[in-house]
Amino acid sequence: MKRGTRLLVGLLGLITALQLFHSYVTFTRHAAETADAHPAELRPKPPGWRERLPSENAPPLEREEQPVRDARGTKPHIVYLLADDLGWHGVGWRNPEVQTPNLDRLATREGLRLSQHYTYRTCSPSRSALLSGRLAHHVNQANPNHRHPGGTIAAFRAGGVDLGMTLLPQALKERGYATHMLGKWHLGLGTSDLVPTKRGFDTWLGFFAGAEDHWNHRRTELRRSLIDLWFDDGRGGGPATQFARKDQYGDELFTARFEKLIKEHPPQKPLFVYYAYQVPHEPLQSPRKFLAKYTEFRDIKGDNDWHYVERNGLGLSRQEAPKRRAQYHAMVSYLDHSVGRVERALKSRQMWDSSLIVFATDNGGATGHDADVGNNWPLRGAKYADYEGGVRGVCFVTGGVLPVDRWGLDLTNRRHRVSIADWYATFVELAGGVLEDRRAAKERLPPLDSRSLWPTISKGEDGPRSQELPLTVPARDAMPGSGGGLIQGRHKLLIGNQKSAVLNGPTYPNGTIPKPLVEFCKRGCLYDLDEDPGEVRDLASERSDVLEVMLTRFRELQKTAYATPRYAVWPDEAAMARHIAVVERDYAGFWGPYTSLSAVERAGFVDGNFQPWDKHHRPDLVEAQKKQLLSK
Repeated sequence: MKRGTRLLVGLLGLITALQLFHSYVTFTRHAAETADAHPAELRPKPPGWRERLPSENAPPLEREEQPVRDARGTKPHIVYLLADDLGWHGVGWRNPEVQTPNLDRLATREGLRLSQHYTYRTCSPSRSALLSGRLAHHVNQANPNHRHPGGTIAAFRAGGVDLGMTLLPQALKERGYATHMLGKWHLGLGTSDLVPTKRGFDTWLGFFAGAEDHWNHRRTELRRSLIDLWFDDGRGGGPATQFARKDQYGDELFTARFEKLIKEHPPQKPLFVYYAYQVPHEPLQSPRKFLAKYTEFRDIKGDNDWHYVERNGLGLSRQEAPKRRAQYHAMVSYLDHSVGRVERALKSRQMWDSSLIVFATDNGGATGHDADVGNNWPLRGAKYADYEGGVRGVCFVTGGVLPVDRWGLDLTNRRHRVSIADWYATFVELAGGVLEDRRAAKERLPPLDSRSLWPTISKGEDGPRSQELPLTVPARDAMPGSGGGLIQGRHKLLIGNQKSAVLNGPTYPNGTIPKPLVEFCKRGCLYDLDEDPGEVRDLASERSDVLEVMLTRFRELQKTAYATPRYAVWPDEAAMARHIAVVERDYAGFWGPYTSLSAVERAGFVDGNFQPWDKHHRPDLVEAQKKQLLSK
């Protein structure tokens, strides 16, 4: 017996030693990859420096044909959390001044960071790419608002996604998912067929456009201040009167609604929730509890004090800058608080282990324009620019569906470059479906660009945009701020005047004026993102060979540009104001779909500025439009 006991003890010791060795190897591998997140990696590299990459010609790893399922054999729940104007340097794991304990934990210890995740440079195009599965220049590069003046006429731009395209919630509903939306829509609001519940969502509580007051939910256009808050529980939508009268913080309404949805949802049915946050977009308003987390606001005691601070912007002098900065950080702290409640709600129903949660931003933080409080250091640029600070955003994935061996990693290498448009294919793969859009094909609209990220997320394979990623390819209605942007491998091409081309330090606002507000890339600016990730050295004159190749490719991409058709074009703002007055009357002081558009105004507007896509893919449509113009 003693000899047998000694053998057993020796065997157990050997097993323990092997386990310790495996843990050491695993930790060393994870630590090496996680170390790439240090800001030094984003600073200009010395001349001649080159990162070793796997062969670009290596055969792809074998893909699983079966849909991804959770531990119980069911399709996973999917929750997409989209922050609004969150800066690269606006989270705690990069900036210790910001208090985001939940985000820090989920991103750095219990999740996978996608630090090569790219968006469009402004709000609506990123959302259009996400929900349509198309790169922005194939769907929409404009921000639809309650009104849009254009030159001497007022044009209500449809914006958002063409009705002929199948949106992500529609694709997931076909695969058995319940679909819900919360927060900012920004994909068109001119007619009732453009609202979320007509585009695949079962329910929606949120607002149509952007920059609404966080407390009273008002948005002013043409001197009309209306409430932008809509609710549709699946039985017919309308003004959210039961929510708006409480003067409650917008994202508090949406977070509480998320908790209610989870509490009432049967866990066995696959769920998709798209929560598009209002924070930390301007105006700078935060609940007192979160302002009080920061030293600059520790003296706030009464409601009068904190309402004043929230509803009124401060200046940018050196004395006031810390307070302005704390206002923004307090909004990010509320965002962190909300994400913590999302996590707890899912875990309370035992749904976390069956979920994939994605957290991302729609573009970089705003610097030099808008609220002028975002900071994307050490990246150059901000919202509106195709510099990295405008288009490379915070993103991570977490939840029980993410393999444990991927926790704590940070994919910083450009071979893991991905686009916000790629989540469409990723979620369809998780749901076990075929990636297609028959409706769009029938109408000869641009096809899906989306490619699944699951091999990158679960196995570390190359991202679908490692070789090429178009950023801005101007179409008829592209947002001002960039004449064009294209990434190929290690090089980036920027064209035209780049707005918000700023170079910030780690602390901003700091009382200084950000510079430069515009970079003039008339001939084209060329940057090597491997050696110069901060984009401070223009190589256009040194590498004219690369510049010409990329300019040629950019001209090819321009032939495929597409934008959602415009409609409701009026001769002046007075005509538009009459329609807004009808909206105000019909919805009792709320914004909503226009109810007074004539048949002519609902039809697509033709002005001779034909779509590049239509010229090359639907020439018969262009000819019909030419005849329509001649007949006028």
